[in-house]
Amino acid sequence: GRQISGFGSAGASLGGQAPAGDQRLVELKSLRIGDLRLGRVPAVRRDLSPSLIGARMLENFVVTLDVKSGTAYIEQFRDAPFKHSTFGFTLAFGQNISVATVWQPSAAYDQGLRAGTRIHTINGVPAEGTSAGIRRAMDAMGGQDVSITWDGGSATLEKVTLFQR
Repeated sequence: GRQISGFGSAGASLGGQAPAGDQRLVELKSLRIGDLRLGRVPAVRRDLSPSLIGARMLENFVVTLDVKSGTAYIEQFRDAPFKHSTFGFTLAFGQNISVATVWQPSAAYDQGLRAGTRIHTINGVPAEGTSAGIRRAMDAMGGQDVSITWDGGSATLEKVTLFQR
């Protein structure tokens, strides 16, 4: 499938924010778990295990976890096309809100946004690393357009579809 390059962090976990580096978002032409065919999905490819297939790919599925047996059941509940839409960047949350990854090519990259850049405002509201600030940022990233400011720049970006099955 297709591949899109970027630079930044693959995300955060209990161990903290992953270090910044070259990132590759690849389109898997087909993913299958047992008899369940998931079709085309995007995955962040990493040189070290594991590569990441995000929750986004499961938007048409119900996942049931059986803790006692250590089993996960995945059942499709909707046959809708998979779309991966983005503003061309992802956010990192800590004391401040900053840019985790910037994909190339993207309008975000063209506007000068880079991994590690501290975001000052999102949709005109100060970007804060508080619970409420993170919630506002996540809500804004769920929309179809977002306005952001940072030292030396600002942009209003629209979501674009990177991958679609």
